[in-house]
Order: sequence, then C-alpha cells, then structure tokens
Amino acid sequence: SFINALSRICEQCGANISDVAKGIGADARIGSQFLNAGLGWGGSCFPKDVIGMVKTAETYGQDFQLLQNVIQINVDQVDHFVDRIANRLGGFEGKTIGLLGLAFKPNTDDMRESKALVIGDRIAAAGGTVRAYDPVATENARKLRPDYHYTGSVNELADKADALILVTEWKEFQNIDFEALGSKVSQKVLFDGRRLFKGRQVREAGWEYFTIGE
Repeated sequence: SFINALSRICEQCGANISDVAKGIGADARIGSQFLNAGLGWGGSCFPKDVIGMVKTAETYGQDFQLLQNVIQINVDQVDHFVDRIANRLGGFEGKTIGLLGLAFKPNTDDMRESKALVIGDRIAAAGGTVRAYDPVATENARKLRPDYHYTGSVNELADKADALILVTEWKEFQNIDFEALGSKVSQKVLFDGRRLFKGRQVREAGWEYFTIGE
C-alpha cells in the first residue's frame, strides 16, 4: 500500500515508481522484495488477516488507524486505475474492454478478492462490454460473473477491443506480439496494472501504453 500510494504521486510529477522503489529498497532495513507497485493485494489470506488484525485491535479498544489506511489505499488503488482508463476512453459506454487475466495472482485459478472482478464490474456498470481471458481461471470466473464474455486466447480477446487491461501477470502474457496484435484491436490502448511489460517496446509497436506509477 505504501508503494502504491507513492505511485500516484509519481504519475502526477513525472517520476517513475521503479526508480523510486529502487532507491527506497537500497536501504537494507527495508529491502526491495515488496516494493512492487500494482493493483493491490487479493486472495483469501492477506485481506482476511489484515481485517482480522483491525477487528482484534477494536476488541481491545484500540483504533488501528495505520492498518485501516492500508486497507483503504488497497481499495482506492483499483478505483484510481479504472478512473484513468475511463478518462482516456471518454467513459465505457459502448466500449469493449479486454481483461488479460482473471485470477488474483498467476499460477492459480483462485478468484477470491480478484481485482479483475472489481474492474470488470465497474466497466459493465458504466455500459461497457467486458471480455476476458485467463489461462486457467475462466471456469471459476464464469460461475461468479456469467455476464462477462470469455475467450480462449489473447487474439480472440483483442478482436475489435477498445482497450486491453493487464490484470494478472501470467508468464504467457510476457510473450505477446503487440505488433501483430495491433491489427486486431479497434484502438491500440494498453493499461498495464502489474507493470509487466516494457513500455518502450509496446509504444514502438504503435500502442498507447499506461501503467501504474508513470
């Protein structure tokens, strides 16, 4: 949550959150392991444990404001990201948006606290069409959101899409050929929610590239 909060400042002042994180992580007392800006945490354990600690503190009459702020930053991070997408596209009404990834993290089909559902629901509520692809989590996602349009490949996902959003950093996505993929989309617009791609290479393929903390 700390690095995600800093990422929003970087977006406003022209800094790169990777450079900031490198500087902070150089302090051995901090380290760099958890200084990766992104869409925030998900899954079953971490959200439950943080909320549980806040509740335990309340039981003993303590107002654990630090953790309450951590939770709020995690919630706000996704809203902030979706607002940036909506601003670029002029809203979601009538737009088709492709979600790259559905699971809360790669190498699992776990959809609990998945950011893809938060993002997809906001798009759908604003009149957009949600298209999604995940290598393994599609069936679990379909049970939770039967109204999304599920595809079997990145190419199918991109067909006439107005924007693509990287939500889960699957290794498969690292090998996307954006030069070729550009011929399938309606607009070459990519929002990288996990800082997976090299922005320079994506832009050289003719895409508009947006990510966390830049």
